[in-house]
Amino acid sequence: MNVGYEPSGIKKLDEALGGGFPRGGISLIVGPTGIGKTILALQWLAEGARRGENVVYISTTVPVERIKRYYGDMPFLKDAISKIRWYDMVIEPKEVIPFTVEKQKKLFHRVMPDIISEDLNPKIELHRGVIDSITSLDRVIGDKALFRYVA
Repeated sequence: MNVGYEPSGIKKLDEALGGGFPRGGISLIVGPTGIGKTILALQWLAEGARRGENVVYISTTVPVERIKRYYGDMPFLKDAISKIRWYDMVIEPKEVIPFTVEKQKKLFHRVMPDIISEDLNPKIELHRGVIDSITSLDRVIGDKALFRYVA
């Protein structure tokens, strides 16, 4: 089965990955602070935005306005920053515990009501999305008192 790939916009990386990141897949970028995870994620979104795709950046830790100010003048993002949909997401344990698809949809509706309807269906097709980072979710899941409720 040929999944297809979404190019990152970084030629050498796309070559190493066989064309880019898997279309319709989920990729987890892991590494120490300051190594370039956010830059890589934004590069990938910017490439999609330049291709006319619907792209979303969700920040759970740093306010998106600060992200936009910090990275906005970088050449790879400058022409695409206004084409990316930007969202801040605060994750409260009660919103995700128990960790069910229904709870996830409700959380995304709260954060992105222009994309996820009240009946929890997509209003538009999303092509690329980034959640930066999963630290908030990891804290909830890592809490031994709450972890037992993760389905």
